[in-house]
Amino acid sequence: MGERAEVDGRWHAAAVACLALATLWNGWDWLAAARMPAGDFPGYVASVERVRDAVLAHGVVPRWCVECYGGASTFTGHLKEILVLPLAVAFDPVFATKLAFLILKFLAGLGLYGLIVGAFRAPAAGIVAGYALAFGAVANHQLEHLDAALATALLPPTVWVAKAFLQRGGAGLGVALGVLAACQLVNNWVLSLSVPLLVAALIGFAPWRRDHPHPWRDHGVARSQIARVAGALAVFAALAASTLAWTAADAGHHRLVPEESAARQRMIYIERSPFLFVNRANALAPWLAEHQPPGFDLPRSDGGRRYLGVVAIAVIAFGLAFGVRRGDARWRRWAGVAATLFGVQYWLSLGPRTWWWEVGTSLHFSAATLDAVHFASI
Repeated sequence: MGERAEVDGRWHAAAVACLALATLWNGWDWLAAARMPAGDFPGYVASVERVRDAVLAHGVVPRWCVECYGGASTFTGHLKEILVLPLAVAFDPVFATKLAFLILKFLAGLGLYGLIVGAFRAPAAGIVAGYALAFGAVANHQLEHLDAALATALLPPTVWVAKAFLQRGGAGLGVALGVLAACQLVNNWVLSLSVPLLVAALIGFAPWRRDHPHPWRDHGVARSQIARVAGALAVFAALAASTLAWTAADAGHHRLVPEESAARQRMIYIERSPFLFVNRANALAPWLAEHQPPGFDLPRSDGGRRYLGVVAIAVIAFGLAFGVRRGDARWRRWAGVAATLFGVQYWLSLGPRTWWWEVGTSLHFSAATLDAVHFASI
């Protein structure tokens, strides 16, 4: 199998430019204005300010905050506040936290772009995937959570280090993997659960063992991988011991999310109408108010948070147009496959009835036609 061609450096410049523009486009409304994102954002600003003042006044990071949820704000450490400290010293805490969000989202998107380019030499897919990770609906709904933004930015380098460590070994990579996993846990214990799953997937699929069809039948390979993971785990345990102990001690104060709350969150995170993909700045809000599926008791306006799909749609349209212009059937086939998968994932995410109701109602089909097609699909 020959070596794959290197990616043109112009793709890297395009990725940086696209993600930088997306960062400004997504955050400009509240970055330039004298307002803050809703939700928990003010709490993160207060924590950034408190850590900054403590470091400047006493030279140490505070270990406890009596007024912050009974001290629980330090439950997962102050990694995010320490990283924002230079910005908080240079600017006011509110602007510094806003800027930190944008920087972390940019780095998350660029990191995933780098992963996809390194693994598949697919820069166009890397740009789209990086945009999805940094500015998709889920990421934008977490806009007030600084720890979620940091965890997302840490994910691509964690995957890269894990793959390199399992492939080549080495103490340096093992320490790096343990440190990154500990940083994820100290920063956000919920999102840190993805790290062991990623490592397990890399071990199970063994993409680096192309020269060995059945790596786990080779006991030497198996023992080597187990020893490597054990070493990284030891580094992780040493750095995250305090957080692990606190998590175990505090477990009785936590419970699973109620079923009704989980159901509502699913409704919020899904894309409820194909036309929300182009609803930038609520341009379609009046029309959307009349095209909501039954039983969706949600705000009629979605702001600029739900327009990721327009990027995917544009890529599909470009592939189809380019294929027609060049007479290249491969481009047309891939555009068709992409469009089909796009529709299928949308259909599955909403459920067939909701999807059909949205499309059919938008095209003004009769109620009898909607019911007939729905029952035929059951």
